[in-house]
Amino acid sequence: MMQCKLFCFGGAMTVPIYYENSVCGELKAEREGLYTRFTADCECRPGILRLWIGKCSLGVLLPQGGRLALSKKLSRSERAGLPEHFDRALLSEGPTEPPKPLPEAWIACPDGSLRREGLIALPCMLRTRPEGLRIGQINGREYLIFRY
Repeated sequence: MMQCKLFCFGGAMTVPIYYENSVCGELKAEREGLYTRFTADCECRPGILRLWIGKCSLGVLLPQGGRLALSKKLSRSERAGLPEHFDRALLSEGPTEPPKPLPEAWIACPDGSLRREGLIALPCMLRTRPEGLRIGQINGREYLIFRY
């Protein structure tokens, strides 16, 4: 899975929020001076749901306008417990244990390539398959797959 460094894209980033292996909302992280504001917005679900980035909890989502929301501002020292690289946030019920990580997924990049940990996939349309190239089908489309 390709993981993004916090603020590698111009000071703000948005990642999907997963609950039970499906996307249910998004988490936005943006700089506000010396602080970072994390804003989560999710579909309304029953129960008390806690938002996690890696093994660190950002807090409990609260009902707001028919959805679940969380807004938290953290200083640099408060962010020290969060992973520097992440590509998703997870929801779980219960206050103490983070959810199990999701299986690795391909992350789409603006240039049309797909990435995940240690791999990059470039879209291709080949008439013949040369030996030595690793070609795979991802979501019904052919890609050249390289290690980096």
